Amino acid sequence: MSEPKYTKRYRFLRTWQIAENEAWFTAMSAQGLHLHSIGGFFATFLYGEPADYIYSIEPTDKEIENEEKLALYKDAGWELVAEMEELQVFRAPAHSNVKPIHTDHNIYLELLQQRKKALFKSTLLGLLAGFIYIAFSLYRWPILATFLGFLFLLPYFFVFPFFQMVLDYYYLYKYVKQVKLYEQNRTDYHQ
Repeated sequence: MSEPKYTKRYRFLRTWQIAENEAWFTAMSAQGLHLHSIGGFFATFLYGEPADYIYSIEPTDKEIENEEKLALYKDAGWELVAEMEELQVFRAPAHSNVKPIHTDHNIYLELLQQRKKALFKSTLLGLLAGFIYIAFSLYRWPILATFLGFLFLLPYFFVFPFFQMVLDYYYLYKYVKQVKLYEQNRTDYHQ
């Protein structure tokens, strides 16, 4: 029997983009690449036959014992595939009549709010570190800064992923706002 073959793919999506990640994992399974594990920037896929799987990303519930939860999901037809940060990724065959794990979207909204706060803090920290770097550099090497101009700030962009943090915060802010509007419209429609 041959050893399983794996491949790593760069994750262009952020962790908080739950629906997009689920769709990406489903599309990869249709190509014969089945999710095996998830790291910081990469997802590891197992080569196999193309299959129709549906994926569900669920927040880790601190109130329920994890073994209890996994047993309930397994009985419902879901298989735990991977874990990333405070999320668990489950999959089930698409042709089986599995029910959604849960339908309460407020759990996702709460998770997104927590991520937004954490990202805001790290963005502020990155900005502060960047300003300290620039101030120190201009104080220490004013002639070099004058000579190089904008290029003098180039190390700042490599040392501190400033733009990435700001863009992540911006997109997460818009994403949370969109989810809130969707939930509000859905609530108004049902009333």
